[in-house]
Amino acid sequence: MPEENEFESNESEDEINADDLLYEAHLKVDALIELLINKKVISEDEYNDMYEKLLNEDIQEHEGESEEDESE
Repeated sequence: MPEENEFESNESEDEINADDLLYEAHLKVDALIELLINKKVISEDEYNDMYEKLLNEDIQEHEGESEEDESE
């Protein structure tokens, strides 16, 4: 029998909102990161370095978009 998560068992599909989906996705990502670190597939430092790299790239991309908007 398939497992139900708390969102499926407590609410109908129509009642699930974006915040619920974001929260559930966040928990799943956190669980995967913790498993990868605990199984020594990646180190916590490797994860933190990649997170910082991606965050900085995202910030730079958004800064570039705002500069393009200002020049139009």
